[in-house]
Amino acid sequence: MGLPRQWRILVLDMPGHGESSFDPTQDYSPFGMAEKVDMFVEAVGLERFHLVGESLGACISASYGSTYPHKLDSLTLLCPPITHRLSNGVATKYIKEFEVTGQLSLLFPQCPDEFQQMIDVVLYNPSLFTFHYRMRQALLSLQMEHYHHFDKIQKDLRKTQEGDREVRQLAKNITMPLFILWGQHDRVR
Repeated sequence: MGLPRQWRILVLDMPGHGESSFDPTQDYSPFGMAEKVDMFVEAVGLERFHLVGESLGACISASYGSTYPHKLDSLTLLCPPITHRLSNGVATKYIKEFEVTGQLSLLFPQCPDEFQQMIDVVLYNPSLFTFHYRMRQALLSLQMEHYHHFDKIQKDLRKTQEGDREVRQLAKNITMPLFILWGQHDRVR
């Protein structure tokens, strides 16, 4: 089963993520990133469209939907990290850590054992992704090359979390049809 061929699907590599550039002077909060999404929307000439975001992308999409509701036909948020929704999940201690310190150590491991801990928490069936110690170390090395990106992004997320623009508050401003989905076995909820 695939998507209808008549659909035009655009996937963004957000600034500071993947292979895109990183500029430490930019705002990487969900609202700052929503502005970048709108710059893209304007550049490609989209008028009205459906927006889908997953995890942090869901925060950015919710920010976009509350800021630019006139541009969206619908909004889909997949596994948005809304803090009150996470109260009974496996990752609750990490969310509380973020609320207190502004650091999300679960997603930014510093050693191979922390990397395995991240895999164990964020994947439903971590046994499908067994990594030899050297493989974990290699993946960590790649991540550490971009650690300053993650540190800046965490700080910008923390500023947003402290303010009145948390994702759970954004729902009040979203006027288009909204679909929110968490998996039945989502361990981070």
